[in-house]
Amino acid sequence: LPLKFCRRRLATYGDSNEHVVSIWPTVRPAWKLWIDQLTKNSWTRHPHHETDPEFIIFTDASKMGYGAIFVGPSTLQELSGRWTTTEAQQHINVLEAKALQKAMQRWAPMVSGSLAILVDNTSMAGAVRRGLSPSYDLNKEIAEILKQLPQTVAVRVGVLASAENPADAPSRGLPVASGAVSVAVAQVGRWLASGGKC
Repeated sequence: LPLKFCRRRLATYGDSNEHVVSIWPTVRPAWKLWIDQLTKNSWTRHPHHETDPEFIIFTDASKMGYGAIFVGPSTLQELSGRWTTTEAQQHINVLEAKALQKAMQRWAPMVSGSLAILVDNTSMAGAVRRGLSPSYDLNKEIAEILKQLPQTVAVRVGVLASAENPADAPSRGLPVASGAVSVAVAQVGRWLASGGKC
């Protein structure tokens, strides 16, 4: 939003960059967030691992709560909880990002090498891949997620069908179905082999 706004305003002045442009007060917080993110950005691109990831995080959100499953070489952990009344009224894409943020807060320090993040929300997955979203609220959550990702970890983000997502049940306050995690882990291998699509 800030860059698009700036381009449109500057386009009215032609090619000269000598003009002072006033910025709408409602745009200033988003502009400041964007500038802060840009100036703090020290990210570098790392090649994707062609092999299976060392760590996998599945996340999901419902209007009731969030769920996440963490799979590592020698660990399997679950995280779940309920949204507050205020949180539950947010857009589902924002809730999906909040679920991933909670998972990253918990497990990012344990991750090294390569990580696959699988969600069942294409909008949120695309926003994490790009590092931004047109939605201001979603963009705030994405910024927090990216802060938590270790820079030395090769991360791949993909979309898994809701029916195959083991984090779906905990997001609704239900136990993970027997065998659901192993079935989902097999989907990750298929996803990686097919270029990121389950």
